[in-house]
Amino acid sequence: MADPTITGTKSSSTTSEAPVTPFSGVTVTDPNSSATDTLGIDVQGYGTLSGDGLNNPIGGYYTLTGTAADITKNLDALTYTPTAGPPDTSFTAMLVLNLGNVTDYNTRVSNFDPPVPPTITGTRSGQTTAAEASVTPFAGVTITDPNRQIASAQYTTISGPFNLYNDRLTIALGGAGGALSGDGLTGNNDGTYTLAGNAYTLTTELDALRSPQPGSERRAAKPRRPSQSRIRAAAAVFRRTITRQA
Repeated sequence: MADPTITGTKSSSTTSEAPVTPFSGVTVTDPNSSATDTLGIDVQGYGTLSGDGLNNPIGGYYTLTGTAADITKNLDALTYTPTAGPPDTSFTAMLVLNLGNVTDYNTRVSNFDPPVPPTITGTRSGQTTAAEASVTPFAGVTITDPNRQIASAQYTTISGPFNLYNDRLTIALGGAGGALSGDGLTGNNDGTYTLAGNAYTLTTELDALRSPQPGSERRAAKPRRPSQSRIRAAAAVFRRTITRQA
């Protein structure tokens, strides 16, 4: 007698772990329509299956048992929910069907987790200094970028160092002006500076920046009251550029 058949398998996609029905439209047939069959479903990737009649004797491997018509009905309604991944990554799970001597590898589900904005925390306004004494206006400020790769072959973004992104921080001096100095800093005459690197590097370099620049000129003329210079930490403007590194 001829073997059972599996038809209608396909690929699909989802975003942010939204559940899908990957076997909708799939049909299982058996020339012996009254025979009891067992369909194996091997989830090769991150995620879980749920639905009526489903058995899960081993993690990642599921079965449906019944006539071909019963299996088709239950298979059509099965729900696959991807496992959450880190922001701005994607992976593709393969759901392999096995029925007797027939194996089908055509069911794949791709999940994409969109990027999320980096954050800046710990900025402080109202900082003061006297007679141009240098200060570190960004001490305690933290840059966080959750858009990271995961060390797993299931994720398609694997390449380069752990943090995929080269972030760029722009700092614009306002008010009475002044100057910034520190490692990694680039700037121009309009009071705009930039730092580039991953979130850890940005946080480290930002924390050590000084303003005004040490050794700034002081007048040696008649005594005068110390000037007060407000460092406007909140004037730091953050923008992010993404560079995928080989």
